[in-house]
Amino acid sequence: MVKKLLLFSILIGVLPSLTFAATLSFTATPAKVEVALPPGGAKIVSLSLINNLGHIATFNLSVEKLADYNSLIPYLDLPAEAITLQPGERRNIPVAINLPLNVPLGSLQGLVIITLAPTSETVAGARAVSRLGVLFLIRVSGTEKFSGKLTSFGLAGGAFTSHSDKLDFYLNYQNDGNVYVNPYGLITIKNLLTKQEQKVKVEPWYVLPASARVLDLKANLAGAGLYTATLELNRGYDNVVDTKQIYFIVLTPVVRVIIGIILLLILFGLYRVVKSRLLKQ
Repeated sequence: MVKKLLLFSILIGVLPSLTFAATLSFTATPAKVEVALPPGGAKIVSLSLINNLGHIATFNLSVEKLADYNSLIPYLDLPAEAITLQPGERRNIPVAINLPLNVPLGSLQGLVIITLAPTSETVAGARAVSRLGVLFLIRVSGTEKFSGKLTSFGLAGGAFTSHSDKLDFYLNYQNDGNVYVNPYGLITIKNLLTKQEQKVKVEPWYVLPASARVLDLKANLAGAGLYTATLELNRGYDNVVDTKQIYFIVLTPVVRVIIGIILLLILFGLYRVVKSRLLKQ
């Protein structure tokens, strides 16, 4: 039976980069293109498109804005004609980048969109078509102004969490420069009681110029106790590292029951003391 997977959204904003699973009906690689060019520079980038739909398919290419400034749209040249691939066929698609001498300073960004044209193989009544987005980030050499920093780091839900939950960290990075950056780093989680440590890698994620971006990271808990989480984040330029540490407490259900019992015993003891004093009066 012909595969009927027809809907895929462009992934931009939450994920640190664009990736596509092997189960997709068609794939495009690489998922992200980063190029440095001087003003007036040019380069041809090859995208690999594979048709895994199980039938002949036609694809159209276009460019969309990633932000309202420094759009790459005027400087990309795509094949004008639609691309038709046989089942299982792979084809390299040339994408030409041509920068003028008066190109905007800093970096340019855009999305090359590959759209599956509707065919007779389409699921009845389905109007949406499948799309893949390839992220293009172009750094204009010699015009970069780097400025950014980590603005916040914490644990969603506050300083108390349960053993059954997963840790949900958030990082907020503010890019005040005119060029995109790829911050990355490491979170070290330490149990202050057992001295056990756990490392969580912060993979590089892009942050566009003059903007902020939040990254969410999850980690498995190692047990109950008092913890510290220390983030060491490389800003993505000049090897500058921001460090921030937070404290949090993990309370397992058993520990919560024990604490509840202790509190009840304390309240009961206070009640008896107060009652005894009142009877003596």
